[in-house]
Amino acid sequence: MSFNVLLYRWLHPFVDKLVLKHFQARLHYKLTASELNGVYNSINET
Repeated sequence: MSFNVLLYRWLHPFVDKLVLKHFQARLHYKLTASELNGVYNSINET
């Protein structure tokens, strides 16, 4: 049990960075897609 905790604490920063990068990339992609969608919709409305 304690070994897993030590391993987790040692790996935690690396995992955090990977997860953060992954979510930032996904969030950025979603925001960009929604922005493009909004621009496309506003062009279609006029």
